[in-house]
Amino acid sequence: MSVILRFLDQGGLAMWFLMILLLLLWTLTFCRLFFAAEVMPLLKTIVAIAPLLGLFGTVMGMIEVFEAISHYGSSEPRVFASGIARATFPTMAGLTIGLIGLFISSKFIYAIPIRKAKR
Repeated sequence: MSVILRFLDQGGLAMWFLMILLLLLWTLTFCRLFFAAEVMPLLKTIVAIAPLLGLFGTVMGMIEVFEAISHYGSSEPRVFASGIARATFPTMAGLTIGLIGLFISSKFIYAIPIRKAKR
């Protein structure tokens, strides 16, 4: 559990929002599978928002790296390389969530019919 929390803290605030999106994605998936709810519009919204939120987190991380460079100078490239690597975590997470959501939504569109409610 502490590894997950450390990973989320490393990516900044955007990683926490991406984690919320991931939990919402899986909740909607289970609602669709077990309760035959119509959740496709919300799933498609998550697929569209997750990569953009990941890019937002990367931009925020790069701004922090550039602020550190302006404050400390560019004499220690290892410190800045680790900051840049850390700034790319939200993009990786956002793209992963987007790809998982795209896979799930395509399976729902083509493979799983919605059951009609009995009246």
